[in-house]
Amino acid sequence: MSDKEHLESWQIEKAINELVEEWKHALGEGPLERADLVIKKLKHPPKVCEDCGKIVSNRIITLTANKLPYPHWKEGCKACDRWRDPRTGKFTAKANEITNIYRLKQERDKHKE
Repeated sequence: MSDKEHLESWQIEKAINELVEEWKHALGEGPLERADLVIKKLKHPPKVCEDCGKIVSNRIITLTANKLPYPHWKEGCKACDRWRDPRTGKFTAKANEITNIYRLKQERDKHKE
């Protein structure tokens, strides 16, 4: 192995170790039969949430299908406990505010008819 290859190999190993929180020994079966270690848990480095601005380490977005007042999707951020406002497209509303927005929209649509 040349010096350049050795340096690249070391850099890759260092980058992987910065992302991995926990390793476990491979069982030596199936596709992992030649591996000594496998990744058990990855690190989730804290970063600023794109929508709420809070520092979060593991942002999870949920999609919920709702039937009332009419069929629609609600998209929520588990880190900041906010829901995407359909008017602005940002995670600024609470769950009950989203329900009220859709109810008001339904009432306006009924009055237009």
